[in-house]
Amino acid sequence: MRNYMKTRIFLLILLYLATSFNIYADEGMWLFSSLTKQYNKMKEMGLRLSEEDIYNESKHSLTNAVVKFGDNGTAVFISENGLLLTSYYNSYAYIQRLGTLTNNYVSDGFWAENNQTELRVNGLSVKVLIKTVNVTNAFIPVLNDEMTEGERQEKISRITAELVKKEKTKPFYDAEVKSFYNENMFCLFVYEVYEDVRLVGVPPVFIGNFGGDSDNWTWPRHSGNFALFRVYGKPNGEPSVFSLSNIPVKPHKSVPVSGKEVKENEFCFTAGFPASSKRNISRHGLRPQIQGTFAAIVKLKSGIHNILSEKINNDRNIYFKYEPKFTSNNNLLKYYRILAEKLGKSKILESKQDEEDKFRVWAARDDQNTRKYEQSLSKIMQFNKDLEEYHLFKVYSGEFLKSGPAAVALAYEFIPLYKELGNTTGTFKKDSVINSLKEKTTGYATIFDESTDKALFIFLIKNFYEDIKPLNHPAAFNEISKKFKNDYTKYTNQVYLKSIFSDLAALDKFLAAPSAEVLDNDPIFKLVFSIYGSLNKLELSKHDALINLGRENRIYQKGILEMKNKDDQYPEANSSLRFSYGKVKGYSPGNAVKLGYVARLSGMLQKYDDSVLDYFLPEKYVETYKKGLFSDKTFNQENIPVCFITDNDVLTGNSGSPVINGHGELTGIIFDTNEDGILGEYIYLPEKQRAIAVSTRFILLIIEKYSNAGYLIKEMNVVK
Repeated sequence: MRNYMKTRIFLLILLYLATSFNIYADEGMWLFSSLTKQYNKMKEMGLRLSEEDIYNESKHSLTNAVVKFGDNGTAVFISENGLLLTSYYNSYAYIQRLGTLTNNYVSDGFWAENNQTELRVNGLSVKVLIKTVNVTNAFIPVLNDEMTEGERQEKISRITAELVKKEKTKPFYDAEVKSFYNENMFCLFVYEVYEDVRLVGVPPVFIGNFGGDSDNWTWPRHSGNFALFRVYGKPNGEPSVFSLSNIPVKPHKSVPVSGKEVKENEFCFTAGFPASSKRNISRHGLRPQIQGTFAAIVKLKSGIHNILSEKINNDRNIYFKYEPKFTSNNNLLKYYRILAEKLGKSKILESKQDEEDKFRVWAARDDQNTRKYEQSLSKIMQFNKDLEEYHLFKVYSGEFLKSGPAAVALAYEFIPLYKELGNTTGTFKKDSVINSLKEKTTGYATIFDESTDKALFIFLIKNFYEDIKPLNHPAAFNEISKKFKNDYTKYTNQVYLKSIFSDLAALDKFLAAPSAEVLDNDPIFKLVFSIYGSLNKLELSKHDALINLGRENRIYQKGILEMKNKDDQYPEANSSLRFSYGKVKGYSPGNAVKLGYVARLSGMLQKYDDSVLDYFLPEKYVETYKKGLFSDKTFNQENIPVCFITDNDVLTGNSGSPVINGHGELTGIIFDTNEDGILGEYIYLPEKQRAIAVSTRFILLIIEKYSNAGYLIKEMNVVK
């Protein structure tokens, strides 16, 4: 009877577990080593390429056409002459830097007439992945759960350094080891690094970012969000730094470009470098983020928005000084507001509760191999609780020190100099630090307005003081309560009156002869350094909790992998090359509203409003449209697709990722997601989340008929 009961209970457990942990057919940011497992599903959905066409370690394949663009983006080769296509978003900062007083490439765009007139882009490199190796066996045998986290990290660092050193056999090779599943798997990635990258063409911002902040994370979208670059190397094909003797590289692989319109339910495949995700975070880790840190970020950024909105609307000079901060703050405010509201309304916490209940049942079986996981969730809960105040302090200190008053942000940059001035080790870097600070203060007057800065200071310091527990207050806060009786305005006026960081002349004088004594007596720097010290002290006091939380998360993840079939689970995104697959597909955001899969040129002109900057279009563009010159044999201009959406699983870092159809043809470039796509960091909702791509059909139109750069199309393999 006892054996019968045990068998029955075991079968019930299996049935219980079988109902959980569903992964949707097209969910996942998969490593290419998982392609074999996903290939049949992709074929059923419309893929016509062979598995080897997509990924092959022994010969060149589609993956070799997809490159890492700069630090955080993706791009794709579209010709055998090194022509590279990416998103406008990825390119914006580089285009801004290339501009001069006479050549504003942001507002006017840029199109090279030939290779000789392409523009060198300093600081931009692209990485081409040439090798991926699963090196887990180099780590796991020497790691165990009995060693301290310090011992574990020391071994991981040592083995990583050895593996990377072996691969850096050429000066243009780069290698890195990344961990997956919370350090339960390790992979080595080897790249060729090209540092001679030149701008070929980019539309004006009014086309490249049409809709601006108003349309950010929305659909329908009508943004011509793309840019073209060319990669150069030595005549022998090797990567190189910039040189006039370099020639366009012949990439290992380039992708044919589709001149056709995408169809609804058409199969599509993406590849790119998604930055990070937290889909495996426990309920105990997610709950304080939704209810604590996200809410705090929204509160603080809302206040910053209100202050800057009033200031810049009343004074044109302040507008030019604070518009970049205003835009950046608004984007992050919108992001975290959507994240907080939608995650709060979703069933994600309940879903994770259900998932963790099932894990506990599995771990509690009469099995020595699973009992070791039984306590992991309760420990994760306790460590997360211990860290709530620390994470909140990081939010308030981060907003105040880096995102708020310009004087405070600048004072924060002086901390390395302060440390150098007190350096007694004999290894001085003072001169280089001073030179760096002189560069940062050069344009200080263009981003600083004392009245605006004070308003930001008052708002942020008041909320910092009142929302953080007194136990964790920086020592400098004592002056606010004791000397100024919590009169934040009076306190702010006093510190700005006596600080060198509100006086450019005083700053220049200080940098000419810096001394620790001046900084010791500067009220803004004293406050900044006090907050900095408190953050370090709090982090030190929470060191054990942080270390132990990482340990228990790793153990929990290991248990999840044992309970599930590991091959069916994709690891969290971590800027390694991934693929996702899905279909071109509209969606319903709710309230019986249905949104189609494509946004056409006619809709772009309907949005056009020359009195609203976000919806302004260049006169040449509008006139070309009015004359009907965008039409061709295959498309009436009104029907030309500008953007389309897919249900591919993408994240930040996928900007610039190619959208490839079942025949291996490029149909678009991803540049954004809809509002629900923001939740992709934590959850995948196939009926709601959409990736937004600019259509290659529109890209070809802009190149040929607006920019008169048809010679570029001749070097592409355009499929019509």
